[in-house]
Amino acid sequence: MYPSLHLGIPALEALHAAWSRKRRKVSTRLHESLDAGLRKVTEYYDRTGYSDAYLVAMGPFIYISPVSITQN
Repeated sequence: MYPSLHLGIPALEALHAAWSRKRRKVSTRLHESLDAGLRKVTEYYDRTGYSDAYLVAMGPFIYISPVSITQN
């Protein structure tokens, strides 16, 4: 499978969920590191709301053919 932009948001959400679960289970020594990672994931996730590329990638698929059909 090739990397695609439409997989970016679900990947960030999955990473955030996994690290949040892990944070509840590990010792407090690791909380600072996990918190830093969670802040970074949240920062990137928030940026997707300002990107036109994500709007296109996550929006409905519309195909417009470059070929016009003519009658003879």
